[in-house]
Amino acid sequence: DRNLDGGVLSASGERFTKGIAMHSASRLTFNLDGAYRRLDGTLAIDDIAGSRGSVVFRVFADGGEGKGGWQAKFASGIIRGGQKPTPLSL
Repeated sequence: DRNLDGGVLSASGERFTKGIAMHSASRLTFNLDGAYRRLDGTLAIDDIAGSRGSVVFRVFADGGEGKGGWQAKFASGIIRGGQKPTPLSL
């Protein structure tokens, strides 16, 4: 719920009270035990980066129910510092 400097999350001047700040070369894994069917959010590079930086956000899900393996569900395309936030809805 804070940017990497400990400040408020913001992108393109819009402030966010909830969120996850990570370095660009990062992975984050959640074990949801099949309890959720949707993922909604907003993708952006925090304003502290200015116009620097570019990332591609990717979402993978396990096969579940014996299907096995990780399956690609989403790739954002290139998102750059200073760009307006991009909505995510899966």
